[in-house]
Amino acid sequence: MNRVHSVLLVDDHPGIRHALRDYLARIEGIEVAGEVGRGRDLSSALRKARPDLVVLDLELERGFAPEKAVSQIRSITPDAKIVVYSGHGELPFIERMTDLRVEGYILKTEKMEIVVHALETILAGERWISPAIALLLADAHAAASLTPTERTILQRLADGQSVSQIATELHRSDRSVRGYVSSAVAKMKAKSREQAIADAVRKGHIV
Repeated sequence: MNRVHSVLLVDDHPGIRHALRDYLARIEGIEVAGEVGRGRDLSSALRKARPDLVVLDLELERGFAPEKAVSQIRSITPDAKIVVYSGHGELPFIERMTDLRVEGYILKTEKMEIVVHALETILAGERWISPAIALLLADAHAAASLTPTERTILQRLADGQSVSQIATELHRSDRSVRGYVSSAVAKMKAKSREQAIADAVRKGHIV
């Protein structure tokens, strides 16, 4: 007989909890062991449900930070996997949670079939994040890997300077500047210098 995995739903919106609960009730191998709408109730719910997986919204009541929720889960049920289920797709929120090494990050815009697939993947021991989030993290990693000189040169190109002007002002050869540009284009996974500049401006890496 296949094992049934218990899941604890943590979200301050009853409608979202109920929708998840009703959908998961139809999925073999998953059982909703409890629901929590307030951070202050989380510790008691964890002790009662002893879940295999916690589906965690980032916004509970004021003053109850998601980091506190993760800390409680790790302390009370250290074997439980944590998946963030949130409407926030902004990089700062994502990085806060990935820094805490949660097992998953699912956007609330995903279809329920995708949510279930993600939960099953996480319960099987793998990590899962929404594709849009994976793309954001990849972009952030690419930007972070740019050296200060590469970033400066992209900025100057965006400002309308030529390679020769940049080379003169930075006391480098034209060939050296072109090398920095080629490196930046590769790191940004762009097809051209123009695309790298446009992507860097659009994503806020340069202005």
